This record gives sequence, structure tokens and C-alpha cells, in this order.
Amino acid sequence: AIAADAYVVEGKTLMVILGKTAPLANVGGSVKIVDARLPTPVIVARTGETEYAAVSLLCPHRGVEVEYRPADRQFRCASLGHSKFGTDGVLKKGLTKKSLSRYAAALDPADKNRLAVTL
Repeated sequence: AIAADAYVVEGKTLMVILGKTAPLANVGGSVKIVDARLPTPVIVARTGETEYAAVSLLCPHRGVEVEYRPADRQFRCASLGHSKFGTDGVLKKGLTKKSLSRYAAALDPADKNRLAVTL
């Protein structure tokens, strides 16, 4: 789990402090953020040198957490059905009929150590 001081919730924005979030230091890394102030738990993955994907953490089928699979560049449900979703949250395969909610994620132009996720 991500440390409480590694992110800030500011209204509809989740600000992730990258210097305090070791898993996002490398392409392929991901973190799960569960906080009562968020409308839904979120998973953030680093998909490229300056690209990040942020989607809802819970699979719409049974509410099981999804994981980022960097080798496949997709999110996968940890449940037995293993529903699969693209980095945009769109369902690729699985028992669910819905996609994951996707959130815009971009580096803060004023501070490249901060990733802004718009909820």
C-alpha cells in the first residue's frame, strides 16, 4: 500500500508525490490507493517514461481488486475469471460486462515530481 504522506486528496484531484512512491519510479510499476476521501479506490500504473494510467481498483464483476500486468500492458482482475482491461480501463475479456472507470493522470507541469489524477 502507498504511504499516507505520498499523496494528497484535493477536492476532485488525487495528487501523488512520485518521490515518495517507489513503485512508480520505474515503467511497469503500480500502486493501489484506498482512501475514504476518494469516490472509489484507485490503481495507478506507470505505463511509459512520462505516461501513467489510473483506473478504479475494483473489478465491476465481483468487486475484486485488479492488478497491473506490465508485460501485457493491461489490468487484470485477481479473481478466477481474470477479466482483463486495457490501460484505458476498457474491458478486453472476462465475465464482467463493464469497463473500469478511467481517470486522467498527468504530470504536474509546475512540478514533475507530482502526478495529478482527476477523479
